[in-house]
Amino acid sequence: MAGETEKIAVGEIFVTSGYPSYTFVPPVVYPKLKNALRQRTGGIVVEGPSGIGKTVAVTRALQEIGPDQAATTLSARDPGARERIEAVAESQPPGTWIIEDFHHLPPSLKTALADSIKLLADQSDPGCKVVLVGINNAGQSLLHGASSDLLTRITIVQFERNPDESVDELINLGEQWLNIQIPDHDRVIAEARGSFLLAQLLCRAACDAAGLTEEHPVNEEPRMLDVELGQVVDGVLEDLGLQFRDVCRRFARGKKPKRAGRAPYLQCLRWLAEGNEWSIQLDRAADLNPRYKGSVIQILRKDFLAEHIGGDPDVVKLIHLSDENFLSVEDPRFVFYLRHIDWAKYRAEIGFGPESSATYDFALSFAAPQRELARGLYDALTAGGFGVFFDEVERDRMLGQDLRSYLAPIYASGAEFVLVILGREYPKRYWTAFEQDQYQGRIDEGTVIPIWSADDSPAFESELTGKGGIQFSSLSPELEELDRAAEDLGRALERRVSAEEPGDQQPLVAPAEGPNPAVVGQSDSTRGGTG
Repeated sequence: MAGETEKIAVGEIFVTSGYPSYTFVPPVVYPKLKNALRQRTGGIVVEGPSGIGKTVAVTRALQEIGPDQAATTLSARDPGARERIEAVAESQPPGTWIIEDFHHLPPSLKTALADSIKLLADQSDPGCKVVLVGINNAGQSLLHGASSDLLTRITIVQFERNPDESVDELINLGEQWLNIQIPDHDRVIAEARGSFLLAQLLCRAACDAAGLTEEHPVNEEPRMLDVELGQVVDGVLEDLGLQFRDVCRRFARGKKPKRAGRAPYLQCLRWLAEGNEWSIQLDRAADLNPRYKGSVIQILRKDFLAEHIGGDPDVVKLIHLSDENFLSVEDPRFVFYLRHIDWAKYRAEIGFGPESSATYDFALSFAAPQRELARGLYDALTAGGFGVFFDEVERDRMLGQDLRSYLAPIYASGAEFVLVILGREYPKRYWTAFEQDQYQGRIDEGTVIPIWSADDSPAFESELTGKGGIQFSSLSPELEELDRAAEDLGRALERRVSAEEPGDQQPLVAPAEGPNPAVVGQSDSTRGGTG
């Protein structure tokens, strides 16, 4: 303990940025890290969740190993450091080089670092050591596309969530140095979820709330901080809201938000908040959440998510998307903020309306000649965050399945609306006849919407040709037409899921026209190919 004339400040004990000199707790993998740093050859990848103490542990380990292990730290986020990182990759200068957030480096520089590590590994005493520090699965981005022998030349030290005992040890150390007692350790540990940084943040906030600025006199009994941890957490969240509220809203809404859409960007944030490792593999997460799979996979495949992150300088500081579709949070305080969002209310708070409880918002029914139009509609609707059944994107799930059993519930009740693209071939195809049998009973409900194009309008009459629908100028309409149709369909969906009276719903456009109904025939044998 320090003497009364040199009291230690709270900010020196519970550190929310920089190096925690007084409250350092070795992580479980600390011995493996020190052994890796002692080895003369090869490179090291230190990966794990943000805020878990990776860089702090590397710095402390190097100090303990000896003064000859002094290191230079370069951040991949710092544009001014990029040239020095390139020099490390190119010429392997003497010394230990810690490159933080290396997952932010461009692929070409990652490859150059991988080649440099292989070169160093083949030298008996290279004099240069490269330590790459990144988020979960960062090592995969280095190994991706690299030669197979890199794996034997690199040591990957994986940091996981710190155990509750380690977080409690950090709290105890701080209490000892300040001669205080922080109430409800269990609450602090639960809120921190293995993050040393979050534990530091909450303990610091508890001291702030109690009016403590420096250590309690050592010749007195430890001071119990008269604070309620729930209020401390609320205060921290209020402060974090000033920093994260707007950027969180921007990300969750996406580029083309539709009030009744599935809000795929919001779902990504929610999955991050509900996870334990602050990093999720979006393809797997989508498989586990079929109601949102279509809209989330769409923003991945079309690079909408990557562009959304990269296009906002505030978002890119907080969220990272890897080439393998791992979505990770860069700042543990942002995770803490996300975990306290009431997701049931948040949707409405940021401007979305009620959401359909059906598996899909829309299901497309069409014959082969209308496939291009169907694909355009699918793209326009999913860009707005709607869940759409389109056979083309579910072929992998339909393989080996009984197609009648698979398709029947989708058209009968699994989608809020069935979009029927009418054309001269529609009545002649086997699968369109099957789909028609499923949605036939829904036509009078107003949940089956006819769609047609001027260059292939239906040459027949049916119950649908008298219904309000959408007409396109051709089977290959301009993007503006498709977007306008998506807007109209989105409004129709919102009215439906808002439980308005059917009489309030007006036709989208004038009914289609055509002669007498045609008899549905059978010609195609598979839905996936020719519709």
